[in-house]
Amino acid sequence: MTVELVDLPGALHPAAQQHRDALLRESLPAASAGDLPSVPLEDLLTAHDTNHLISARLASASELRTRGDLHTVRVQIPADAHEAVLTLDGMLDAANEAARMGRLLTRPALPQIRAASRWLLGQITDQLAGQPPPHCLECGAPRAQRYVPRAGPLGSRPVAGEQHPDHRRRRRQPDHRREHGSG
Repeated sequence: MTVELVDLPGALHPAAQQHRDALLRESLPAASAGDLPSVPLEDLLTAHDTNHLISARLASASELRTRGDLHTVRVQIPADAHEAVLTLDGMLDAANEAARMGRLLTRPALPQIRAASRWLLGQITDQLAGQPPPHCLECGAPRAQRYVPRAGPLGSRPVAGEQHPDHRRRRRQPDHRREHGSG
């Protein structure tokens, strides 16, 4: 099945891919040794294989257009990979938690890296489930359908083009002291 990834972040995607590879590679021996009791070895093997499949298919994807560092590509993903991609996402959560707890040498994902992986896997699962790909921003798609990297916890910073909920309080207020001669 053809999956269209609109606005795949060029610089962030390879970093996210490398981190996914490292987490899964390190999780395999840890889970085999029983150091990750909440991670079923069979699911981890499925996640590992699925991650390799996605990486290989992205490497051979056909690029449709580029805008700055954002790329729109079409990638062939097996139609029956939906559950395996969901398993990959869940295993990445478990591996990140293990990394946070110090059970892995790989550090936990930075928020931008995890967001990029979630976006990629979300686009794949959504389209495998029959949803159409989102359209590019110039085509009028709502910004919520696009990946937008954020620093810090989700929701901590407004996305470009959105107003912060406290935008009225953030505007500079006139200095009334100057109007009254004090100051």
